[in-house]
Amino acid sequence: MAEIEIHHEHIHGPDPTGKVVGFLVGVIGVLADKDVRGLLESLEPALAEVVITRSSSPRATEPTALAALAGEVFGPERVSVAPRLSDAIEAAIARAQELGGVAAGVGVVITGSVVTAAEGRALLGRGEA
Repeated sequence: MAEIEIHHEHIHGPDPTGKVVGFLVGVIGVLADKDVRGLLESLEPALAEVVITRSSSPRATEPTALAALAGEVFGPERVSVAPRLSDAIEAAIARAQELGGVAAGVGVVITGSVVTAAEGRALLGRGEA
């Protein structure tokens, strides 16, 4: 079995740190009080495609508004929307599998806010929200 390195980063602003390697499908839900455009612009080089969603936070940016902005940053052909986080995760996983999965260097990252990342971890059975 190949060794797997897992990184968890909660990106709050437009200057994420760390290296992202491979072809990634991003699940993105951002809180409205953040620099949403800056965050999307910082993620754009690392994410091949994105599924826009929202967390349960009342401060979450509405998916349609976030998708419109993401379309400007990523290009509309790289953006899809799933208003529920669980559906967004399923869509991203399905897309990653279509593209060859881990063997092809394809993965999924759930990001945009601490809330989105934590809720994603909980949905995947990897922690509490």
